[in-house]
Amino acid sequence: MTEEALDANYKRAFGKRIGFGARPALILIDFVEAYFDPACPLYAGVEDALASAIRLRDVAREAGVPVIYTNVVYDKGGRNGGRFYQKSMVLHHFIAGSPMGAWPKGLTVGEDELVISKQYPSAFFGTSLAATLTSWGIDTLILTGLSTSGCVRATCVDTCSYGFIPIVVREAVGDRHPAPHEANLFDMDAKYADVVSEAEATEISIIENMSREAMHPVDEYEAYRVMAEEGKSVEDIAARFGTTETMVRKRQALGRVSPKLLELYRSEDMTFQQLTAFTVSDDHDRQVEVWNSLP
Repeated sequence: MTEEALDANYKRAFGKRIGFGARPALILIDFVEAYFDPACPLYAGVEDALASAIRLRDVAREAGVPVIYTNVVYDKGGRNGGRFYQKSMVLHHFIAGSPMGAWPKGLTVGEDELVISKQYPSAFFGTSLAATLTSWGIDTLILTGLSTSGCVRATCVDTCSYGFIPIVVREAVGDRHPAPHEANLFDMDAKYADVVSEAEATEISIIENMSREAMHPVDEYEAYRVMAEEGKSVEDIAARFGTTETMVRKRQALGRVSPKLLELYRSEDMTFQQLTAFTVSDDHDRQVEVWNSLP
């Protein structure tokens, strides 16, 4: 079956988009040292996925989106690991106290952030995650982590099964080989989740921030401009922010004003009417020149 035929085959039955809900949380699944130490059999070369997840984590923190981490921890001898521990040849690296179970360099957990320790692939199985998300009023779980074909997929399926919306971030998940990685992204996107880019996941965190607290107009203008630069249509941006297309165009125009002038408006050294006058041109140098020439 050709790649085109595969896509056509699946589109007859799968591939509907769910979209983001109203209240997201971010989960970082099993980003631990074992996957980053070349001397460990679990090493997967997934540094780019970690970097993406950390960027998302930083955006989530700023936006007030809850952040959750998971790790795998076993008692001595793996006595609480069941058949999963019996099947795998490498889970002994996650015996409590093993350096392979530590957070990798660059990943720090905030004091107010939740860590879920698990023994099985899914972050839900045998843990309090579902109850916790429900008590927080969460309806959407943004998934990052390792590995795509294992714990990410298992958590994705259970996210859907427990009634939450699963959003898998393509750049922020990884696997030891591209074949299972791509196959599982394809299947999750077809049947259980929406697989999105890091930029899309960042966008929803911006929107969540706007819904929680008053965002300075300059930040809003710049967010609209960035989305347009990333290829989002005016119609799509309007739908995501719950506003009109006319309003999107006006805010994008304001976002294209010179950063120097935007900062003057932010510091209340320029009025909104004055700022609006500079939207007639995208030439930043000329905008600043005109402003400086004013009496």
